[in-house]
Amino acid sequence: MKEQTLGGYTPAPKLQFHDLLPWTAPILLWLGIFACLLQGNTYDQRILTGAALLAVATVITFFRSEAGVLLTLPVIMAGIVGLAVFFPIQPTAGLEFGLFNLTFDLLLIFVAVIHFLTNRETFLPVRTEPTPRQKERELRRAVAQYKQQFARLDLPELEHIAEDRRFLPAAVRAARELIESFSHD
Repeated sequence: MKEQTLGGYTPAPKLQFHDLLPWTAPILLWLGIFACLLQGNTYDQRILTGAALLAVATVITFFRSEAGVLLTLPVIMAGIVGLAVFFPIQPTAGLEFGLFNLTFDLLLIFVAVIHFLTNRETFLPVRTEPTPRQKERELRRAVAQYKQQFARLDLPELEHIAEDRRFLPAAVRAARELIESFSHD
């Protein structure tokens, strides 16, 4: 299928739902920041800190998605422990150790869980090595493609491919199998 163009410009691809998933937590946090500002909390240093940290994370997410997703989590953590504020309401739970009091913002813990779940591939990359059976299947597929491609070549050209180490192993194997079929005919 050929791509349609308008006056030499390719139209932008349509935005899909899965394209918005990395943005779920930043969008929620920005909505919270705007709600804080609408309530008149424009001079609260923790809100301004949250807005500054979130602005940096948002810009990085826009240009380098994985790095931005990873950076957004510490920004949320700063809000969880109270270094930054993102929402006008702050349901908290805490621990008290004598004079030391540690509180956690429960709403931001929920946002952190959402952020983790919507960006699971970034936080827990799954890199599986193909099994030997999968490798062999892929090699057979590649050999079959090269055999189709080399079907019109004559014997000297096939011998050149089979002996030249610059060719991919699948191409060499295809050339050798075609040479064997020449000798059997």
